Amino acid sequence: MKHTFLILFFLLILFSCGKNESVVVDSSSLLPQSQSNYVYEEDTTHKEVHSLDEFQKTLTTTFPHIQFNNRNILTDDKAIFLPNRLGYTNKKEYYFTLDTIAFHFLQWDYTDSAKSMNAFFNWLDCFNTDCRSIRILERVNGSKNSFLLAQSNQSIYFLESNNIVDRKSWEKAVFQHDSLPFNYLISQSIRGKMKWIIPTR
Repeated sequence: MKHTFLILFFLLILFSCGKNESVVVDSSSLLPQSQSNYVYEEDTTHKEVHSLDEFQKTLTTTFPHIQFNNRNILTDDKAIFLPNRLGYTNKKEYYFTLDTIAFHFLQWDYTDSAKSMNAFFNWLDCFNTDCRSIRILERVNGSKNSFLLAQSNQSIYFLESNNIVDRKSWEKAVFQHDSLPFNYLISQSIRGKMKWIIPTR
């Protein structure tokens, strides 16, 4: 009887150890699942897209490698731009680089020629950082930078650079959209003297 019991006991142990099956449970069957389908869009938080205005498009056509920036090395210049205080109707200001050369451009628009001329003459009375007075046709150094300054019947334009400003190229690019001829055009190279160009009518 004891032998029969021992044989049955060993057989029971043998069969229970022989089947070692593991059960795999899928967690999705136990955890609640979201019913929504999410679409993840491309991260655009660090991308700024600026559309060009007409003047910028004109410059881009003339100078394909131009790059418009919010700042460049001319941003911190302390020059006095008196037309900022003299009742303009519209103002444009751009900082840009062309072939690693920094530029700063300003344009002030006025309702008529009297206001444009008045703003121009007042600016000459207080020019650059030291607010020096400059007489018409006076050949003096007006700025440490090279620049191109022009006055038409409705606008004043100012382009400065820390390098050479090619007057003919920029004159064409800046004034080709202005139907009114300019009254005064002043150009100056770096540490040079102002050259006055007054067109004959």
